Amino acid sequence: MKMLSCKKGNVSPFGLLADSTNQVSFYIDSKITDDTSILLHPMTNEMTLQVRAGDVFNYINKNKTVIDFTNIEQSIKSQKDQGVAEKHVQEKKKEKNNDGGPKEDTMGLTVKKEDNFPEW
Repeated sequence: MKMLSCKKGNVSPFGLLADSTNQVSFYIDSKITDDTSILLHPMTNEMTLQVRAGDVFNYINKNKTVIDFTNIEQSIKSQKDQGVAEKHVQEKKKEKNNDGGPKEDTMGLTVKKEDNFPEW
């Protein structure tokens, strides 16, 4: 928030002009085109402006801030898929343990903290 010269709750793309060293990254959904109308706070959350996205992009580019157009839906799906894959790996580890395979290193503990705190 310091880099954007704004208070908590007032973060806005307009604050990017205060980032003279270009330390802040700006990501926006790739579905938003120059002609899309977007709603932004003008450095205060007490009002909202409706502006053309292309005008905001031009404003941001004046500070040489790179705009990263990203497919938000695809990013979310990818993160969910990664979470499913990680869960699958954990389930396979549990199956191995139940089948007499190698056990997790318990470091001498016989109970889990969340299962039996006093004994833990």
